[in-house]
Amino acid sequence: TPFRRLVESTGIGLLVDAENPESASVAVQSAALSDAEGHLRQRLDAMHATRCYDWDEVASRYVDVYRETIGSPNLRETRARREQVVE
Repeated sequence: TPFRRLVESTGIGLLVDAENPESASVAVQSAALSDAEGHLRQRLDAMHATRCYDWDEVASRYVDVYRETIGSPNLRETRARREQVVE
């Protein structure tokens, strides 16, 4: 499922058996009661994992595809070159 792939690829999230509400409840309660350090790590991991879904990132990838299609330089490469010149 898409959710399984997302959890497995990012290491964040919780998958439960929807057919077994008791075990799902135990898993959710256990996750909610986890230590604060673990919660902070999961929060930071989640924020990092969602960056690729940020609209600026998505729009940039679309622009790259369009530029590649018409033979123009890649937007990310262009930005990287500009940053190198500024440094």
